[in-house]
Amino acid sequence: MTKRLAALLIAVALPGTASAWSWGEAPDASVDVYAIPKVTVDVGGKEFGDGYGLRGMFRAYQMVSVLVEHNRLQPDAGTGVSQTRLDVGVTLPSGTGLFLEYADDRDSDSSNSGYGVRGRVTGQARPDVRLYADLGYLKYQEESGSKPTELFYSAGGTFSINEMFGLFADYKVSTYKFEGIPIEPKVSMARLGMNIAFGF
Repeated sequence: MTKRLAALLIAVALPGTASAWSWGEAPDASVDVYAIPKVTVDVGGKEFGDGYGLRGMFRAYQMVSVLVEHNRLQPDAGTGVSQTRLDVGVTLPSGTGLFLEYADDRDSDSSNSGYGVRGRVTGQARPDVRLYADLGYLKYQEESGSKPTELFYSAGGTFSINEMFGLFADYKVSTYKFEGIPIEPKVSMARLGMNIAFGF
């Protein structure tokens, strides 16, 4: 699935394909408030816990958009993890685009930050349904000096109740690689919540 998403995002970036992905027009700004019913870490099929979060996407200037996200993952035992993402990128009117991303992950013992890229494909499948898919890659700098990487993808959609309010659901999978460690943990989560759109 990752390879298919990568091929789709590359096609979007080619000059001759831009018009093909202009499916409708994204709102000038949107905010998602969501719950994460279950977070699973694929190391022995362990269930991590749950969480919640807030994210927004804003058109800053013409084809420049900003994406901000913050969530809190709470394990069944132990302290929680906070994740913050800040993206700035070039987007088509539909919201499809390429972003530079800054990430900051914190728990009670450490704070790890990193940089990477994210691609997004999004469009209006129906008048009341908008679909999207993300593919991204990040490289972190841990306080210990290690430089792990994260490859992630997500896919989901928003169902509009009216012009301002809607419901959304998506699914995200992140695969991590650590220097000198053969195990590659995979973290997956479903996100469910409310979407608020502004400035159609």
